[in-house]
Amino acid sequence: MNILNVRWSKTRKENKIQSRMSYFIFKMDNNNLANLIRFIHYCLVIFILIAHSILPIVYIKYYLLSIIAIFVGWNDLSGQCILTRLEHYLRTGEWNQKAPTEGGPEFLRPVINEMFDIKLSRFEGDRLSNFILLTLWLVAFFRIYHLL
Repeated sequence: MNILNVRWSKTRKENKIQSRMSYFIFKMDNNNLANLIRFIHYCLVIFILIAHSILPIVYIKYYLLSIIAIFVGWNDLSGQCILTRLEHYLRTGEWNQKAPTEGGPEFLRPVINEMFDIKLSRFEGDRLSNFILLTLWLVAFFRIYHLL
């Protein structure tokens, strides 16, 4: 007998409502999760492009470290950002995909090709990405020492 007179068992209706809520909260389908990853990826790119000019100088050192981490993440053995790999996995169910040089998924080059209506090769897209990151890193570095 329950001394506090609290109901411990749930009714069938309460279980049904809870299962519906958990479905929507915890079991989004893979396509929606992949779209969320893509949105986060876009937000990260926009932040990286504008943060050097909007961040206070005391936080620029963290910005510089984040650019280095992104650069190292791109230029490891896979040649891809972890967000690109995760999005591709959620869309296809395939984690051990090829590197971009072997026909694997990409993020930035298709976006640039679509936005500016140009056709960059994989090599040119890779070089452009590295050039943009290096330029942003140098601008932020010069901002720390008030050279810009």
